[in-house]
Amino acid sequence: MRQRDRDGYGIFSVDTRPVKAHRYSYTRLVGTISADMTIDHLCRVKSCVNPQHLEVVTRRENVLRSKTPASRVYRQTHCPAGGHVRKTVELVGYSQSMSESLQPTQNVCVECLHEIAGACDESPVVSADTSK
Repeated sequence: MRQRDRDGYGIFSVDTRPVKAHRYSYTRLVGTISADMTIDHLCRVKSCVNPQHLEVVTRRENVLRSKTPASRVYRQTHCPAGGHVRKTVELVGYSQSMSESLQPTQNVCVECLHEIAGACDESPVVSADTSK
């Protein structure tokens, strides 16, 4: 494929209208793609049109499978700070003394967060998703 859009996906025209090549290939050879779904390139080659390399997934799943910093954090199984088994933690509130030890965007597990809070003599306010 010679033509690609600015993101690297193969593109061509049908009746003077631009069409993404991978979506066209999938719909013609496999089936429809609902409006709330997207195509994941299992081979990680954006210009690939092989339907065996394409899978219909949610946008969320597609992002989590990608190589973005957020997806790498999501796939971590152990806390980089303490080695504990990782649980997803959203830091809801913290004081000035905790902010000196922990950046608001830093990703740590519940155990490490409590260790940091203990060193600051306070209890953190967290929302923990223990489904991981």
